[in-house]
Amino acid sequence: MEEEQKEHVAKELINSTKEWIVGDPQAGPVKVTFLSGFSAVFNGLGIGLLLGILLGLSVSPVVSGVIATISSLLAVLIGLNEKFLDSLKSLRIGSFGLFSVVGILLGLYLRANDPFAPSLLDKMEEYRSIGYSDEDARAMITGFIKADSGKVVRQASVLYSGTIEAQDCDYLSGANSGTETSEIIEAFKAPGGFWADFAEEVDRSIPEADKGQVLLTIRDILCVAPPADFTKFKSSFVSLVAGKTEAGAIEQALLGDQSNFGILVNQLQQKFNEQQRFTIYQLLAKLFKS
Repeated sequence: MEEEQKEHVAKELINSTKEWIVGDPQAGPVKVTFLSGFSAVFNGLGIGLLLGILLGLSVSPVVSGVIATISSLLAVLIGLNEKFLDSLKSLRIGSFGLFSVVGILLGLYLRANDPFAPSLLDKMEEYRSIGYSDEDARAMITGFIKADSGKVVRQASVLYSGTIEAQDCDYLSGANSGTETSEIIEAFKAPGGFWADFAEEVDRSIPEADKGQVLLTIRDILCVAPPADFTKFKSSFVSLVAGKTEAGAIEQALLGDQSNFGILVNQLQQKFNEQQRFTIYQLLAKLFKS
């Protein structure tokens, strides 16, 4: 007797759950009025847009799993027997799927274009209006552009030979003439690669009073105005410096070459005497050759 009661309760539970999900199979077709149809579409529209925009705005890898789950759910709902799928349910499911796609596209557009944020020109005018100079305003605006943001990095990078990267230049930009020499040297050693080797050579070969200025000057030359082809720049520099015993002869050879050594020569001439420049040229040639 108890087993029959348990079986009856289980069947009732299954039937009620089935009826709650797919409706009563004995019920006749639902009469579709304008108001009921509009309500069904509006229900699907609201939920679909909400879900779609949230998915479009998100960059989390979890999103792919959510989309797969929704697709499976829609496939189950749409694949139901037609006798359980009345017109209102069809409207609700169809509008949900359609506006989910619309919401995802809208979310992607919002994430890619950021239409609610002020433009760079508006930011520039805002900074200028409160007293900042044009140069300071530009520095603040470009500070928001990350070094690893796609095309910007490739344009600013000197990674033509795999020895210098724009991210390293970004890291080194924190050092300035007011920084202690020992701190500048440690900062240049931190990225590794070319800059670490350069800092070690400067620490060994350059007088203490000039170490910081040499490091900062070469950083500014290679990071702010990078050569178009760094590999060619290095090989040309090494060949032009080889065999020269005076800074004047080296500079004459560098300025007479088709490569863009003018910025390097001019910057060094403005900041260092002839003997210092000769030492720097020899040091760079040694590094570029290795």
